[in-house]
Amino acid sequence: MRKKKPVENKDFEFAAPMGDAAKGAREKAKYTQGFVSESTGVDTRTIMIIENGEGNPTMEKLYPLVRFYGIDPRVFFFPEMALETTARMELRLLLETCNEQEAEDILPIVRAVLNALNSKNPGRMKVHPRVDPVKKEPTP
Repeated sequence: MRKKKPVENKDFEFAAPMGDAAKGAREKAKYTQGFVSESTGVDTRTIMIIENGEGNPTMEKLYPLVRFYGIDPRVFFFPEMALETTARMELRLLLETCNEQEAEDILPIVRAVLNALNSKNPGRMKVHPRVDPVKKEPTP
């Protein structure tokens, strides 16, 4: 049987943040890799590989771990973002206190502010236009 060529971390920039998040969540909960394996159905070797920031796990392997640990998946895709800053927590809390109508009313304002910030800093992540789910086209 032929061995697979080892995967280099630089090929998958998400591998290190993914591994750090998974290992951090497991250690914080004081779980062993074996316990996580038994609880999720993901084999221990795969858990070890993910935690070491190696490889490119399938969603079939990753999904049960993210759900089990309660990891915010944004840490994989936006590792440069500080997700739990005081300002973000306050903003999230304010949004959670809105009813649906209030959220709909402030959404265009938030988009306008973010678009203005994006125009001043072209390297920032872009805000996509809201898509009407019925017409499947951007709305103003």
